[in-house]
Amino acid sequence: MEDLTYSNLGNKITKRVGHGEFDQTSSLSDFVKYETEGLITEYEIIIAFCNDLKSVLDKDSIKEMIKDILTIENNLNILSKKHFVRFELPDLEEFYKKLSPVLLQSVYENVDGSFDIDSVLHGWMESLRIAIEEELYLWQEKNL
Repeated sequence: MEDLTYSNLGNKITKRVGHGEFDQTSSLSDFVKYETEGLITEYEIIIAFCNDLKSVLDKDSIKEMIKDILTIENNLNILSKKHFVRFELPDLEEFYKKLSPVLLQSVYENVDGSFDIDSVLHGWMESLRIAIEEELYLWQEKNL
């Protein structure tokens, strides 16, 4: 057991989380925030990744959606540098590949001479939602 007392006020206290202590509602930020004891599983990471993607679908603005996607990417980057991750982490590479054509289609449909920013942003949000749903489907299939 780790002693969490310290005499130097500059020392950071970290909560340690053991194997199986994360539940089905975990997010990647949970794994970034806590020092785990090397026993998190690939399954737990994938569940957290899917939970984070699902939470992006609940957003009402494109700015919030993009911010959350960038946060997911940042959390994956941080986790990839931690010593306790001994398996390949999910990444957003396929997500971005799927997003590109859907986003281009949305731009194409909304560039007809009468530029309406609301319809363009709505089209972009729908493009993000489609790409996220496809990514979720892929990871949920891999996780079965």
